[in-house]
Amino acid sequence: MDPELWEKVLSPDNEYKRQLINQVVSTALPESKSLEQVSKLVKAFLTTDLPHGLIELLEKIVLQNSAFSGNFNLQNLLILTAIKADPSHDTSIGCRRGSG
Repeated sequence: MDPELWEKVLSPDNEYKRQLINQVVSTALPESKSLEQVSKLVKAFLTTDLPHGLIELLEKIVLQNSAFSGNFNLQNLLILTAIKADPSHDTSIGCRRGSG
């Protein structure tokens, strides 16, 4: 996973950015078992300032059964990103996380 490529495809100028994010979140990421790949993708979302995309990504791998569901660093990053992006969103994450 090339960071420069991710920066380019996640740029605001890319008209297909939303479709790419949807595909990564729904298909590619849930199948990944590599923490290194997940870390690079999370970093790409952080670098390109896509908090809502990062929230989608983290919800998918942390709140749904995946190899990373028990990763406390990712859980904390999800909560912090949600609070920063949308202060009203943190309550629903806490409820879903606590009920899982």
